[in-house]
Amino acid sequence: PIPSWEGREALIHLLDGNFIPSMSSVVVRRDCIEEVGWLDENFQVAHDYDLWLRIATSRWQIGSVPCRLLGLRKHGSNWSDQNEKRGIEETLQALEKVCIRHPSLRHWVLRHQARCWYRLGRFYARQGDWLSAQVCYRRALTLNPLLWKAGLRWIQAKLRVRGGKV
Repeated sequence: PIPSWEGREALIHLLDGNFIPSMSSVVVRRDCIEEVGWLDENFQVAHDYDLWLRIATSRWQIGSVPCRLLGLRKHGSNWSDQNEKRGIEETLQALEKVCIRHPSLRHWVLRHQARCWYRLGRFYARQGDWLSAQVCYRRALTLNPLLWKAGLRWIQAKLRVRGGKV
């Protein structure tokens, strides 16, 4: 068994991260899609997450089945793994779209945005771009001061930028 949510609870969990593993596990009424809109072609990786957020913030209800319906195989050649940076950036864009359309939900979004900025910082750090990593970690810490890992990574990146040893 896996956790399942419906209605407002599903929206809150979606704002905290995409718990829907694959588009192939979803059934959506055509009327719902016609109302909230089809996949946003501006997204290449997070198009499904953007759609789930639009559905969850509409009059339509999201529900889930409390058991696994499919399995996912993850490996280094997955398209989404190869586009990690773009996926994180698009997730941030999708969350910002929610905040623009529904400003009252911003406080629910902040924690996920902070984690996205932290993940983006880790991406840059793995690439050796310590200045960009530092900016991302700082942004994560600003959004969620309790994300202590971002603070530690920010210090590490700052020392790397200054040429110090970590």
